[in-house]
Amino acid sequence: MTRTSRTISGSRFLVRDASPRPVQCVIGKSRKMQLNDSATKLFPPSDRQFWIPFSVCAASLLVALLVAPGWAALLVMGTQTSWLVGCAAVLLFRQREASASPPTLLDLPFQLSRDADLFPHYERLSQSLLDISRIPDPIFRNLARQSLNAVNDEVAQIAGKTIVFHGTETWRIVYDQLLRSPGIQTYRSVAWAKNRHYWMDEPGRKSLQTNYELHSSGKLHIERIVILADELWPATQPLPVDQMQQWIHEQHHHGLFVRVVRESELAQEPDLIADIGLYGTRAIGIQELDAECRTVRFTLTFDFSQLAAAESRWQRLNVYATPYVSLLNEFWVSDDAPPAD
Repeated sequence: MTRTSRTISGSRFLVRDASPRPVQCVIGKSRKMQLNDSATKLFPPSDRQFWIPFSVCAASLLVALLVAPGWAALLVMGTQTSWLVGCAAVLLFRQREASASPPTLLDLPFQLSRDADLFPHYERLSQSLLDISRIPDPIFRNLARQSLNAVNDEVAQIAGKTIVFHGTETWRIVYDQLLRSPGIQTYRSVAWAKNRHYWMDEPGRKSLQTNYELHSSGKLHIERIVILADELWPATQPLPVDQMQQWIHEQHHHGLFVRVVRESELAQEPDLIADIGLYGTRAIGIQELDAECRTVRFTLTFDFSQLAAAESRWQRLNVYATPYVSLLNEFWVSDDAPPAD
């Protein structure tokens, strides 16, 4: 860069003439600085995790070359080289983990492009947002923002490993898929029967048939705890009312291990009163029903922390529940033998 001295109105100014050459020098220097920074990040001069092993290896290798036979020196060299490469790889991996940061807006499309399932959705959403941005009407834009907030909340929920089905029995399709999926060997269900309509409709009967099929084939081990409203199992009766007792006995007949408990016995631990299913160690389903035992909401989550909490509640619930077969034995012990299954 050259400097030219000029005098204007008695004042002296330095005028800098633009030149591409100094810019190239600056760029060259910045690239060298970036390379130096990268090297420093890879192997920091003060990182003892790398330099101490390196120094020890270098010293022992020098001794081996001076004292040991040729074959021994080669053996030492190969061993130490492998060790150093391993140390460097471990150190690099740890540093990359420590310096990992969330992707920038420019990084997002590149990262999503590796996912063939999600990238088409990213493209469609991006194009739709672009189309919305071209509409200037303020009322439309206000409504669009409200709708997009709801969409964002739903997508954030999905990102949290949770899917919610509202007011529909279509969740039973996913229920069937989960029970038949590889890796699921156990299914533990808590059935909260509030009235006589519980799982008595056609979708409920089909789900039970799926249970029987998979359990009898040995593909799935199924356990169920039935929480019964007190009107369905009065405290003065040894067994639930006929309709519910038949429903439970049918499952027992097909080999499912069924336990029962009155809802009133769980009054001190209300968090145990829920309609849930544990699909192995993969997912948990929570069913919410209306007064007629129709599905209001079904929440399916793959979050491990929620699954662990459900596992804990299952163990606590077992303390209160009684095996159905024990009730049968007590009922028939002073009477005739129980009916054959």
